[in-house]
Amino acid sequence: MQRIGEKLLGEVIRDYVQEVGLEDRLRAVDVCGMWREVAGERVAAATGSIYFADGILYCRMSSSIVRNSVYYSLDGIRAEMNRRLGKGEEVRKIVLR
Repeated sequence: MQRIGEKLLGEVIRDYVQEVGLEDRLRAVDVCGMWREVAGERVAAATGSIYFADGILYCRMSSSIVRNSVYYSLDGIRAEMNRRLGKGEEVRKIVLR
């Protein structure tokens, strides 16, 4: 058996994810999972459902009081999420419902 080239396991997995087209779905999982860390436990507890698509993070809030208090810090939350993702402007907008 002849080796043509060697790659690290991480490179092989990254190439496979790109080839299969799972990159966007994995990014959505990262963004949704990050909501609890960045927004905080109190806000996460009041978040019913969360969905990320086309650069927009949709959050359904179960408490209007929490939704109103989070509304004023959305720019900071969005900036922190983009900083943690490290790929420019990944989260363009956050919509609270």
